[in-house]
Amino acid sequence: MTEEAKWAGIDIAREGDDNCVFTLRQGGKVIYMDSWGKTDLMESTGIILQKIERFGIDPKNVNLDAVALGAGIYDRLREQKVYINGIIAGGEPMDKEHYVNSRAEMYDNLRKRFEAGTISIPDDQDLIAQLSSIRFKIASDKKLQIVSKEEMKRTYHLKSPDKSDSLALAFYEPEIKNPQIRWL
Repeated sequence: MTEEAKWAGIDIAREGDDNCVFTLRQGGKVIYMDSWGKTDLMESTGIILQKIERFGIDPKNVNLDAVALGAGIYDRLREQKVYINGIIAGGEPMDKEHYVNSRAEMYDNLRKRFEAGTISIPDDQDLIAQLSSIRFKIASDKKLQIVSKEEMKRTYHLKSPDKSDSLALAFYEPEIKNPQIRWL
């Protein structure tokens, strides 16, 4: 029997009430979750590198929220030749027919896992509250859309769902694209 691959999802924050969150899963089970706050990007990069090494995670199975502050960490990791997946939540989903963006696809993937009973998460009240606070709507083209973090904060007076975003990233398995080399 072969051991299932480990996957990690990382949501990045720096200031305010938000936290960086690192979630590690093996198969359908979350085996580790950690959060930290009030660190600069280089310290967060070091923390992430330590965790990748400590848990023996293949960098191709690490998904990082590469928007805003996460872009700096993503760039620094690439500079160090640690090639993880930079996920743009507002970017193009793998299934363009059903989802507005990657974030909607990630959260619907989680929903399906919960419904099928193929996911095991820690008994963490913050995580559970964040998961239950995610709101969705259907766009005019019938695609699923998740209400943005900004709208969640403004309309529902909710905090950023750092833990649930990290969980969604940990369970996302993006298509690996091999770029074509073109000679000019």
